[in-house]
This record gives sequence, C-alpha cells and structure tokens, in this order.
Amino acid sequence: MCRRPASLLVLLLLSGTILPIAVPDARAQAVYKCRGPEGLTYQDKPCPPGTDLPVPYIPPAPDYVPPPVAPIADAPVAREREREPVRPPPPPPPTMYRCTDAVSGKSYVTATPTSNLRYVPFWTVAPAGITSGGSGGSVSADLPTSDRPSRSLMGAYTAVQDRCRPMPVSELCGYWKQREDEVYSQRKNAFNDTRPQLEQEEAGLREQRATYCR
Repeated sequence: MCRRPASLLVLLLLSGTILPIAVPDARAQAVYKCRGPEGLTYQDKPCPPGTDLPVPYIPPAPDYVPPPVAPIADAPVAREREREPVRPPPPPPPTMYRCTDAVSGKSYVTATPTSNLRYVPFWTVAPAGITSGGSGGSVSADLPTSDRPSRSLMGAYTAVQDRCRPMPVSELCGYWKQREDEVYSQRKNAFNDTRPQLEQEEAGLREQRATYCR
C-alpha cells in the first residue's frame, strides 16, 4: 500500500474525496471515493490507478480590502468644534442678601449680613399711634387701653435686629442693573481720583450680568 503525503490527505478530507467514519475504537479510518464501472464506490483501500477522483482546486482567498469610508457630511463643523476652546462652567453666583432695617424699615443689600443687634428707644419701634412726647413720650388716646404701654416703657429701650434673606439670581440681576446705572451716573461726574474705581466696579457689574443673567 502506497502512502500519500499528509498534506494530500488533508486536502482529500476537506474536499470530500476521503470521508472519516467513526469506528468502535473511536479512531478515524480513511475512506476512498473511487469511480468504477458501477459508478462511485467507497472503500477503505486506495483506488486503482485512474479511478480515483481528482482533488478539486480551491483558489486562495483574495486579500481583504476594507470598504471605503463614506465622508461625514458635517466633518467641517466637527473640526470647527474641535478647534473651539472648552470653556469651564462659571462658578456659582455670589451670595448677596437683602436686609430690612429694624428701625426705619428700609431695605439694603449686603454680602456680609449681620443681625446688627442694637438697643433703641422703645418709642422708635412702637406701634402706630404711640408718639414721642419729650423724654418720656406720650400715648395716643385712640389706642385701646390694653394696647397702651405704660409711661415707664415709653422711656425704656428695646433690642432690635435687622432681618436678612439670600437673594435669588433673578433678583440679583435686577440689583446689578440698578447698581450699574448708579455707578455709570457717578462716573460721568466723578473726579480723576475716583473715576478708575468706579470704572472697575462698573466693569465687574457688567461682567456679572453677562455671566449669570440670560
């Protein structure tokens, strides 16, 4: 029995000329596909000369050519965005407080709120109808007797403190615009020694409005 090269045996197995079959000892045995007078036959011995079927020719696979990449329509826009500098988000807006004076009732804006605890004469914060009458003060006759403080209280002092609350951004924008107009008027009539400071404050107010007020 002639021995065929191992490479030829692999090609025959791949082409179907030689089919491996299972045997009881679990080892594969070669089967030869031959062409004879009775047609195709399968046997476990090599075919007689001239009857074995030729190994089909399998051309090599062509080299892989990647498909063309379609141009991106918005590539110029993407490149333009890449060139734009990435701006960090602005810091939180400054915290400002609107306070109400405990004596006059007028409001003011400050960045450092304090209770401003102080003692004032009682008549300065007394309910309507109680008026000052010298050092001791006097009580209006139109108040009920139960609401009339004693004359000793009219000469006394009482503790008061301002009330403050944080301002939302919308209220800050209105305050900055009002303050910018005030500083602009002051700068128009200011002397040379105070004008730079007013110009700096006006520029800061304008920058705050541009950053937080849309």
